[in-house]
Amino acid sequence: MTKTKLKETVYSPQSIPNGIVPYLRLIITDFVEGHELGKQLFIRDRKAAYRQSFLGIFWAFLPAFVTALLWIFLNSSRVITVEITGMSFPIFTLTGTFIWQIITQSLNTTMTCVNSGKSLLTKLNFPRESLLIHAFYTTMFNVAIMFVITCIMIAFLGWKPTTSFVFFPLVILDLALIGTSLGLLFLVFFSLIADFSKLLTIGLQLLMYVSAVIFPKPPEKTVAYYVFNLNPLTHVVSFSRSIFVGVPLENSLGFIIVSISAFVLFIVGLIAYKIVMPIIIERMGS
Repeated sequence: MTKTKLKETVYSPQSIPNGIVPYLRLIITDFVEGHELGKQLFIRDRKAAYRQSFLGIFWAFLPAFVTALLWIFLNSSRVITVEITGMSFPIFTLTGTFIWQIITQSLNTTMTCVNSGKSLLTKLNFPRESLLIHAFYTTMFNVAIMFVITCIMIAFLGWKPTTSFVFFPLVILDLALIGTSLGLLFLVFFSLIADFSKLLTIGLQLLMYVSAVIFPKPPEKTVAYYVFNLNPLTHVVSFSRSIFVGVPLENSLGFIIVSISAFVLFIVGLIAYKIVMPIIIERMGS
């Protein structure tokens, strides 16, 4: 009978790399090694979602679309009046809601997948990056369904794809990067605060109304105008909508600055995640 030799791992102070570059190499290695497990976790959760609920994953973004339809109804009924240049208010609202959902889905899914996987990490030794891969696949799956639904809805409203629409998949990846970067940072700094998730939900709902998702930027020389412009996500949403719908580009410079900043924050978040997760797991296991 042949005995299987198990891999033995010894952890010591020397196991912790010194410097950013060694950390990044270790992170890339763990992403490669943990890819298959992350994919299997995603498949497991998708099957569970279909078994446990008739609408399944649609509950993840259905409230946002209902909110958009409510504002469309109010505008069409003249209860509120919002003037949009270049497109109709329904198209403006539905595309803005979809773009906002990409950011919030990636943010919330990153935090949810890691938090749900902490219990596994206290019992099993596997690359922690598997949980981030799980979050990425889950986000892209949900976004793909939202994308199809949004395209069908605005096509009935008269929207036709333009040449700029070809580049929108790249915008989706950029929006997901922004959300994931924020999710990593919130996860690292607030993972031990139980009430933070509730505060985050409320904060995102309020932030949506000053990010050009439902309403366009107000006229100049108003307090709301400066609030909208000081919000970095306003530039992201406006530029992404322009690419989607095919109207003249808005806030290009702001979008580029936010995207570069998000990439830097993503690298910082990965390194912080690598450093902090063992401490969090140790506290959970004690």
